[in-house]
This record gives sequence, C-alpha cells and structure tokens, in this order.
Amino acid sequence: MALVFAIENGSSSVVAKAQGRVDVLRFPDDWTRIDSKGNEVVMDPVIYKIWRLPGTGNDELLFGAANRGLEGETIGYGGTKLKQEWAEPMVQAPERKYSKNFFAVSFVEGRARARKVSEEERIRAEPILNGYRYISADSQGIDAFDDKSRPSSLRYEGRLFAKTGRAWGDTVGIVSPSGRWLAVLSYTSRGKRTQSRGVLDEGGEPESGIAHIDIYNAATGEKIVATEQSFNSAPSSIFYESVWVKDRYFVMPLDFFQRRCVLITLPDE
Repeated sequence: MALVFAIENGSSSVVAKAQGRVDVLRFPDDWTRIDSKGNEVVMDPVIYKIWRLPGTGNDELLFGAANRGLEGETIGYGGTKLKQEWAEPMVQAPERKYSKNFFAVSFVEGRARARKVSEEERIRAEPILNGYRYISADSQGIDAFDDKSRPSSLRYEGRLFAKTGRAWGDTVGIVSPSGRWLAVLSYTSRGKRTQSRGVLDEGGEPESGIAHIDIYNAATGEKIVATEQSFNSAPSSIFYESVWVKDRYFVMPLDFFQRRCVLITLPDE
C-alpha cells in the first residue's frame, strides 16, 4: 500500500498518492451551546461528536461538539467502567448536551467541504463509531520535558512506531476502534515546553508550530499516511481532543476553538 504524504496548502492538502486523502476543514462558526440560564456560550474545552448523514453514496459526516468529558478513560467516577468508543443516536434538542450548531462534511470536487445543516437533516443523522483509544506519554515512560533522552518511537503490540516531529505531547498516539491503524502524534516548534516555576511562571507548551501525524498499519508497522499541519493551540490539547471515526477517518483540531481541523481518510475497511 502506497504511503500518502501531505502538507497543508490553503484549505485542503496536496496528496502525493491516491491510497488516502488529507483535507483541512474550516467551520464557519464557533461551537456554542445553551447554558442553564438560557444564554448562548462558546464551549471550552471541546471534543468533536460525529454522526453520519443517511442517503448519500459516500459517507457524509455530521460534525457537532460537546464539552470534553471522560472520553478515552477506562475508569469513571466511583470506579465505573467506561468504553473508549462512543456512538449515540441524535437527540431532538441538542443545545444542552451538544453544540447548537452542526455541520455536514462531504467530498465535493476533490476536497472536503463543511456546510451548515437544516434541522431536518440534523434529526436524520445516524450513529457512527467514534474512537478515543489514546496512548499517553506516561504509559510509554516518555518525559515530554526531556529534550536529550526522550525516545523517538512509541511501542505498541511489540512494535516500535517512529514519530516525525521534534517533540512529544502528553498524548503520543491514538489507536483506531478495531486496532487496524495507529496514529503517532508529535510536533515541531521554535518554542520549547517548560515546567511551572510558580504562580507567575506557569510554564506550558508552545501554542504554534507544526503538528505531525504519522498513521501506521498497526499489524505490519507500515506507514500509510504522513502529514504535517500548522497548529495554534497547546499540542497536548489538540492531540487529546482528536478522534477516530470507525477505522475510516482520523480527525484532529488545529486551533484552540476547533474551528479548523485536519480530516484524514483511510482506505476502506
């Protein structure tokens, strides 16, 4: 299977091979919801919730958002066991649980485009599997503050999978729902991550640079997709807010308000 390599170029990406595709989406509005007082407020932190719109030849995805909760965790409050996948029917009144606005994403004239949907379209949306099987730096023994001795690869199922970027975030990889694909996440920035030195110096990560996504076949170790995209947020945040949709799509936000994201389409399951 040929490697797909893409670099951001405007609103979409240049793709070297036809075994997959990389697109950059821009949503026209902020993600907002109605709070308990009936006010419309911008959501933060946000994680995408994705459904499928029926009646289309190819998958037409419906993007919404929710305030980020325990996605990716295996143990919840009180010791409750949690799943690392999510698929729920569309609700009739989403404004309290999900965002007020929803956008359909379809592939038109060789690129992915986002558009607002009518209420009738939104209600018809069908569940589709969202996956949050994150691999943390801690679980890999990776010290994200150590520039000199941190490893260049993560280990999964007995194999090593290399990163492309200079630095790791707190989340270093995400496995697709069935385990077919592994996305290795890293970044390159002129700034460096610094530790907190007190109230006046909280430390943190650089909030601009290049995010690197390397997607591998988890069983064979073959790299399928490599893409680099500019980001404007803390890299650990955007890595931890990424999501798989089935084993078909990988989505990562690229800015603080998640109005821009990269959408990677993988070969059919």
